[in-house]
Amino acid sequence: MYAALITSRYQVNTKWSFTSRAEIFQDRQGFISGTLTNTQGEANGLRLFAFTLGSEFRPYENGYFRIEGRYTELEEDLKILIQNNRTTNKRYELLFTLGFEIEKVFNL
Repeated sequence: MYAALITSRYQVNTKWSFTSRAEIFQDRQGFISGTLTNTQGEANGLRLFAFTLGSEFRPYENGYFRIEGRYTELEEDLKILIQNNRTTNKRYELLFTLGFEIEKVFNL
């Protein structure tokens, strides 16, 4: 079993930043992920690769808007994701987030 993650962030100014992240995860025996049945009927643990690109805007010190695009790919024979009513091993996501940092709001 192993996992790896690499992240980079470019701070344009105090309000804008851009982020990228790549990650891999392999748990062949299913120790953490549990086992899943592949297209050949075999039970294996999870193995995946994912890549994320994002941008964050902070109009206030304690609040932000964030947009991220994410691509996830599992092993070719592990089609457990659903897209257009078909099973697949790939997924694309677009995320929009609005957040507030409570410790800065309440001065904790």
